[in-house]
Amino acid sequence: MRNYCSAGLLLVMLTGPLTPAAAQDRQSKRIEKCSLVVAGTAYIDGGREWSWRQVAEASAHLAAQLRQRGLGRGDRIGIILPNQSEWLLTYFAAAQIGAAVVGLNVRYRETELDFMLADGRVKAVLAPAQYAGFDYVDF
Repeated sequence: MRNYCSAGLLLVMLTGPLTPAAAQDRQSKRIEKCSLVVAGTAYIDGGREWSWRQVAEASAHLAAQLRQRGLGRGDRIGIILPNQSEWLLTYFAAAQIGAAVVGLNVRYRETELDFMLADGRVKAVLAPAQYAGFDYVDF
């Protein structure tokens, strides 16, 4: 396994099988290591400041939730979110589990979404319940 930590972002090259418990342990150690390397604010979203440690912990937590829902390497996850920290956290979480992200515009409606989801072979979608008058739950 090789770890690369730069500017708060971590790329890990794994070799061999990895159990969920071992993955969580390794993730915790990487968060600690990267948090020591890079201090300060990573992102500011709507007045909220995210430290690199908070970004790493939140994306690791989301990655674990995605794994629990059966998502993993090679799956495609659609993100229908406005430009905010949750978009980035989802992107980082998907990368941690080996999933690809299919970015979908919040302005897309049924016709565009139907096509993009089918064409992109999206297995799961993260979206707000409602946004800009569109109800994603009813979609």
